[in-house]
Formats: sequence, C-alpha cells, structure tokens
Amino acid sequence: MTDSYPATLLELKQQTANSLDELMDKMAEAAAEPGGCPAETVRKMLADSTPVLGSGLALLHVRFEKLEQLTAILCRVRPTADLGAEDGLPIGGACMVLIPESKPNDALHFMADLIGVVRQESSRTKLRKSRTIDDVRDLLYRFRAGRDHNALTAADVMIKPRAVVTPDMELREATRIMAAMRMETIPVIEGRVYKGLLIGRKLCTLGLPDFFGQLKSVGFIRRFDPFEKYFEIEKSMTVGEAMSPEFQGFPTNTTLIEVIYELSVRQAPLAVLVDDDGEIAGVVSPELLLERVLNL
Repeated sequence: MTDSYPATLLELKQQTANSLDELMDKMAEAAAEPGGCPAETVRKMLADSTPVLGSGLALLHVRFEKLEQLTAILCRVRPTADLGAEDGLPIGGACMVLIPESKPNDALHFMADLIGVVRQESSRTKLRKSRTIDDVRDLLYRFRAGRDHNALTAADVMIKPRAVVTPDMELREATRIMAAMRMETIPVIEGRVYKGLLIGRKLCTLGLPDFFGQLKSVGFIRRFDPFEKYFEIEKSMTVGEAMSPEFQGFPTNTTLIEVIYELSVRQAPLAVLVDDDGEIAGVVSPELLLERVLNL
C-alpha cells in the first residue's frame, strides 16, 4: 500500500538547530545530492522561498528544473532556540520538499497531506511515534485516501487568525490591536461565532463626506483634513457599528478556486473558514495564497 504514495521520501538523522537559518543550511546540504546541484545553490534558492512554520513543523520548499518526481526529506529537529513559528509551538520536525519544475501541483497535494497529518491530533501522535520512513509514507497515503485529493480546499492552506475582536469593543481599542498585530483586516466574533470583518481601508473613509466617492480627483481640495472627523467618530463608535457583516464565513471544505473567487472577484480582504458551529477554523488572505500556493 505504501508504494502507492506518489513521492520519494528520504529520512535524515535528527538535527540540532540554533536558528531557522542554521536549519535551512542543514536541509540545503541534505537536498544537494537528490536535487542534483551544489548545497550553496540550494541555500540561495531557499533564501528566495517562504518557509511555513507551525504545528511543530518547519516546511521548506525549492523547485528543481531536472527533477522528475517530487522528493521530500524529513527529519526530527531538536531546536535550542525559538525558530519563529507564529503559533508559538516548538519546532519538532522539518520537511524539505524538492519540487519538479514541471509539476508544482504535486507539491501542493503533498504539502496538503503533510499539513493535514500534522493538524490532526491522532495522526500527529502517530507521526511522532513513527520509527521508519515507511511509517510516514503510510500515514500520508492513508490521509490522502481519506479525502478528495483532486480538489485542494481552503483547509489545506488556512491559518489561525492572530487576533479577533468583538462587536461591543470600542473601535479605538480594536484599531490599537490591529496596529499592534499588523493586521489590515481582523475577524469579528460574538461569543465564539464569526460575525464579520473589521477592514482597515474602510475605516479610512469614516471621516470623508459621502460625495467623495463620486469624485474623479481630490487634487483641488487642499485644506480638508480627513482625520479630524474620523477621530471624533472613533471616540463613540463600536466595532459592531464599523464592521462589514456582508463577508460571510465559508465551510472548511471550500475549494481553493472558490476562495480565489472571493478574494479576487468579490474583493474580500480575507476569506474566513468556519466549522459547523460557526466558529472560526481558519483564514486565508491574498498574501497567504501568494506565499503557500502561487509562490511554489
């Protein structure tokens, strides 16, 4: 059964890493031979890619022009410092994905399988206890067999939002959180249920007269201060009054093409994925799509 999984999996002995750069150096050395190019070249390509850090895993990827089949190098990691995962969990494993230049879609499916295994508690425990690379291959095979692997879904790429706000929160406090977390858009929840989005660019219009939207240019208006009215409004406004409830949540099995439609055609700044109870399961932003899908 494990022979059916369409990727070459290679095992590397446990690595110690004092930093993400050191881990990338070691994975580049391991990728040199199967990738068919010097480690220095691999390292330069790694520097141009975006690592995915989360759920205890460091996921690295590089494209190779002459590679025929997707190859993944996996190892356990014993970090001696924080490697910078957004979820704050220590990195316990690393995977270097060597992607054939002509088959980037294979990488999307493999990374979806691996991230899916890591996210599920039962399969994550089995992954930690695996003794051989065949055990890992079997886990990946079973995960792929249990889903529709012909259609990537939002759950395959989504991440948890870094922060949320509530409708009764003062707008001033919400914008402070957005600034501190560097979030242009932040989800709004009531209780635990998703209600809408608070969008930074829309907040900028609070102090503008309605007719501004009809003007082709404002170059002739020199002395108007757009923020004078904004700060007056902000003092008494809540998140619920300023949020955009029209951007509804999507189920986690929403396909990537539906997410792309929401972000590009409907101009949503964020696609929010919800579970059966309406609670936020994850989010997908245009930047995340660029990082995890389009930049492969």
